[in-house]
Amino acid sequence: MSVYGDALLASFEWLNKTEVAEQIAKMREGRLEARDKLLNSISRGIVKMAISFSKGSRGALAVDDMIQEGIIGAYTAIDRFDPTSKASLYGYALSLPSRNSPAGYVFEAMKQASRRSNVVPTSIAEMKLGKFAFTCGYDSPARDDSKLTVQDITPDISTIGVADHKLLAIKLNNLIAKAKLDRQSKDFEILMKMTESDEVTLQEVADLYGNCREGIRKNYSKTLSKLRAVAV
Repeated sequence: MSVYGDALLASFEWLNKTEVAEQIAKMREGRLEARDKLLNSISRGIVKMAISFSKGSRGALAVDDMIQEGIIGAYTAIDRFDPTSKASLYGYALSLPSRNSPAGYVFEAMKQASRRSNVVPTSIAEMKLGKFAFTCGYDSPARDDSKLTVQDITPDISTIGVADHKLLAIKLNNLIAKAKLDRQSKDFEILMKMTESDEVTLQEVADLYGNCREGIRKNYSKTLSKLRAVAV
């Protein structure tokens, strides 16, 4: 994967909300090892997001560079996080922008780095949804893909040309408009989060949105069904 990515994943250690609060208290007493332990608890999310940015830029942004930027954002989130709030540290640091909440510090740090590099990464999730729109039979009523899910579609982004990027984007935009989905809605956010990585788990997304796994699964299935219903 990458030097920083392998090191971060090797140090990953999940902390529950109580443990996070305990480490925050130790950190504010001056124990810097607690700060690193908090970073390790969200390291998996940092690596996944860095890989998404790198793939979305078709390799123009190095994974290690994105991870370093993400770590800077993560430390900012850790320093500012209120352990008495309902939010999880993972969600606070790694959330995507929505209508009701700003983007997490890790996402913002990577986005700003990509802008400094004059590279606008294409969302892996949107690429997969675009491929889904195309494969589902949008503009092709004869196709029957009623059992197809986004997770069945995993295009190799590095091999997709600029023209194909645009085609998939057009297909997706048409499908979203037809399904009357709001890109800023929580439903669409969850769909994107569930789609951006083949390794993402229901529990990770549930923790991010303060929901249960079954609630996330139903939400994801419902939104995906809306897209499939109009892809005929």
